[in-house]
Amino acid sequence: MVENDLNGSKPMYRNKDRIISDRLQRGKGRVDWWNAKDQLKDIPTYSSVLFVPPTPGSQLAKRMQAKEQVLNMDGQTRIRIMEAPGIKLKNMLINKNPYPTLPCHKHECPLCKSTAFSDPNHQKTSKFHCTTPWVGYKISCNLCKEEGVLAVYEGESGRPVVTRLCEHITALKSNNAENPLVKHLEKDHKENKNKFKFAFETTERFRDPLTRQADEGLRIEASAKLGKILNSKSEFHHPPIGRVEIRK
Repeated sequence: MVENDLNGSKPMYRNKDRIISDRLQRGKGRVDWWNAKDQLKDIPTYSSVLFVPPTPGSQLAKRMQAKEQVLNMDGQTRIRIMEAPGIKLKNMLINKNPYPTLPCHKHECPLCKSTAFSDPNHQKTSKFHCTTPWVGYKISCNLCKEEGVLAVYEGESGRPVVTRLCEHITALKSNNAENPLVKHLEKDHKENKNKFKFAFETTERFRDPLTRQADEGLRIEASAKLGKILNSKSEFHHPPIGRVEIRK
């Protein structure tokens, strides 16, 4: 640093104009840092970048790079395939919340307590506290389970999961016709509307909305093959589920 300051290449103490110019230069580099055309002439100009999940030996990235080169060899649009960073070891070892979790004080928490409308699924031990955000959840109909039918609602929420599940409880109490659980009772259990109960459970915690919503779509597809799915395409930002209804 002293040498750079003496020969004038980079001052040790930058003035305000130098700070602003450096920030603009860094910001410009971040926009297309993956396009190395200016540095290496043998590398083609890329118009976009695609990140793929990390795999052993970068096999997925290498295979996609080879496929992209074959498909876009003569085209003007090239896509650079790059491997996304994996999970850091320190994030797997440390506990971000070392303090004990406080007990749930909500009177009608469907994950912690039995209510008039719900039972927590004790067969699966929940890994997360009911106030955990960014999780997927599942609601199963106990009446259908007694009849030997699997009927589930697959959901996800970026808010604390207890907040979203309590909204389902409120909809059941007010008989909200827009709620998928109420629709299920009206359609399949109209005669036993006063004897129903739903089992609530969490599935997994996520770090970004795209992964959370993609997982919900996969769970909906898998549950639809095993039994009856209560999700409908009328729900906002949910995967569309095709249904056929035949009336005499």
